[in-house]
Amino acid sequence: MTARSNAVRPVDHQPNSNEAPPMSATYVIDFFEAQHRLLTESEKIAQEREMDRQIQESAIRRKRSVRLFDALEEAFYWLLSAAALVYLALSILGL
Repeated sequence: MTARSNAVRPVDHQPNSNEAPPMSATYVIDFFEAQHRLLTESEKIAQEREMDRQIQESAIRRKRSVRLFDALEEAFYWLLSAAALVYLALSILGL
């Protein structure tokens, strides 16, 4: 472990091979790793949102079809009830 000083260096200072350059390669690698991680995470989030959108669309379509079938079922029961009432009325009146 080397201690680096933030003191101002003289102009004629020649860096030796033991000193680390001001911008270390590990910072650059960390930057690219972080960028790659962010890109993969954003792709994952985009895929999850697309799946959520597809699920919502299918749920909306299902809800519409359920409403349609509910309306048809209700209409069928009304017609069945009306037919039964007409039959009872005709049988009571003896027609």
